[in-house]
Amino acid sequence: MKERVRSRSVRRWLVLLIWTGLLLGFWLYARLQAGGPGQILSQWLEALSRNPAAPLVLVAIYLVRPLLLLPVTALTVFVGFLLGAVWGALFALVMVLLSATTAYLLARWLGPRRPPEGSLATGFRTRAFEAVLIARLTFIPGDLVNYTAGVVAIPFGSFALATILGGLPGLLMGVLAGASIEGAFSFSGLRLNPWFLLASGMLLLGSLSLSAYLRRRRAKK
Repeated sequence: MKERVRSRSVRRWLVLLIWTGLLLGFWLYARLQAGGPGQILSQWLEALSRNPAAPLVLVAIYLVRPLLLLPVTALTVFVGFLLGAVWGALFALVMVLLSATTAYLLARWLGPRRPPEGSLATGFRTRAFEAVLIARLTFIPGDLVNYTAGVVAIPFGSFALATILGGLPGLLMGVLAGASIEGAFSFSGLRLNPWFLLASGMLLLGSLSLSAYLRRRRAKK
């Protein structure tokens, strides 16, 4: 039994070491080649906009995104440009949930065998849905929420539902902004439809209002 536990621990540390090396190597490469991961992702997406297999490639990018800590906003905008407002929103919603699940499951596997104890971790699990929802609505970095939820061992159902509902306003903002791009896709010199921008702004105000209400409700409790 002890040998099995030790073997599992060695595998986890080996995976973590390899992942850390790949992450540092990619970020160094991106910094030297394009000025950072965000810039190199933008270059990839601009080239991908002319590829008929772009949706399939996007699935792969969404899967590796949490491993390389790539920004999700650029992907969301590109999906809106590529597929339009309606299909883009549906595609982006599925891909964001898939990407978040990848990070969650990786953290569950690499994390401790027993969920960490303490008031913060216990409170996070006890009010898992509300905690993740508020984190999404207040635009806390998504990967931080995903990995923390996995380590703390939040129930996956609560994590997934809160991710969908809490991430929807920001996701729709990105998709609508991408759908409003006219002409060839480029992150520089965007021409945006003012009506889509107005809708994005209303979604942002709505999400911030809901977040403030949930914070007040939680404080009263």
